[in-house]
Amino acid sequence: MVFNSKNLISDYGNVFAEVNACRTSAALFDFSFMFVAKLSGKGALKVVAHITDRNFQSMTSGKIGYALSHSAQGFLRSDLTVWRVSADVFLIMTGLEEDIDGLIALGQNNKDCNVEDLSRKIAIYSVQGPASLGVLNKLVDDERLSSLPYFGFAEFNIDGLICFIGRLGYTGERGFEIILPIENDFQIWERLSNKARPCGFSAIDRLRIEAGFVLFANEFQLPVSAGDVSLQSFTQKISSPPSYRLVCFQAETDQKLDSWSPGSDISPPLPGCISVTSACHQNEERAGIGLGFILINNDVRGGEYVDQLGVFGKLIEVKKPYYDTLKKRPRGDWI
Repeated sequence: MVFNSKNLISDYGNVFAEVNACRTSAALFDFSFMFVAKLSGKGALKVVAHITDRNFQSMTSGKIGYALSHSAQGFLRSDLTVWRVSADVFLIMTGLEEDIDGLIALGQNNKDCNVEDLSRKIAIYSVQGPASLGVLNKLVDDERLSSLPYFGFAEFNIDGLICFIGRLGYTGERGFEIILPIENDFQIWERLSNKARPCGFSAIDRLRIEAGFVLFANEFQLPVSAGDVSLQSFTQKISSPPSYRLVCFQAETDQKLDSWSPGSDISPPLPGCISVTSACHQNEERAGIGLGFILINNDVRGGEYVDQLGVFGKLIEVKKPYYDTLKKRPRGDWI
C-alpha cells in the first residue's frame, strides 16, 4: 500500500481485522484530511465565538473542547474540536473546509487575531485501542502521557520533533491524536505502524457507527438541531423541541456497505420508518448496522422499522454500545 498522508485510504486489505485491532489492541489512522486553523492574538476567543456558540472562556490551556457550528437557518452544519494552546492561542479542527475559510475571512477583518491555515502544514495521526498507551509510551514520556486527562493535550518530543498529543478519538475507544509537522510525517508513521495496525476510512466509519457518533456529512444532511442528535450539551442555542431521534440499528441487506450513505436520496423520516444516514457491515456475514432518524415519540411496537429507501430489511433499534453523550470518558481502561 502506498502511503500518502493527504489521501483517504479506504482500507488496508481487511476491514474486519482493522476494526478488531482497534477493539482489542491498537490501530493507527491517518486523519490528515482534517482542516486546521491556528488563531492567535487577544481577539482569538472572539473569533472562535463566530464559528461556534459554545463558551470556551473558562476552558484552560491544554484542554480540548467539542463544539458544533450552525447554518444561517440554525441547523447543524459541522462539528469540530477546539484546542486551547494558551490564553490567546487556539487550534480549530474540522472536517468542513468552509469552516476554515470563514475563520480566515474573520481574521482578515480583525487586527486582534491572526488566523493561519495549517491544513497543508501538519499531519494528524490517531492511535486508538486499549493498547494505544503502550504503543506511544516507547516514543514519548510515558508518565506524562498516561496522566493526560480525556480531552486534554500536551506538547511532546518524538525523535526531536515537537508534537501535540491529545487524548481523544472517534472510535469510543481509548486513544490519542498526534499533530506533527507534515514534512516529518512519513518517519513517524513508519515507527507507529510497526506497533499499531494501519487502518483506513472504512474501519473508522464502522467504529464510529458502532459508537453512535455522528459524521457531519451524513447525519447533518437533514435539517437537524443539536437536540435531534442528543448533542444539546454542546450548544447554547435555544431551539424548538427535537423533531427526530437519532437511533442505532441492525438490519438485513444484500447491498455492499463500504461507508454507505444515502447521498441526495435522503429525506425526513415518515411514521414507522427510519431515515438511514450511515451504514456499514457489522460482520463478515454482511449483517448491517447503521444510524438514522425516527420521528420523535414514534417508537414502533415490536421494534421493527421500515427503511424508506428499501435498501435494508428488518431494521431493529439497538442500544448504542459505547455512546457517551457528554464525552466524559472513553470505553474501558488501558492494557
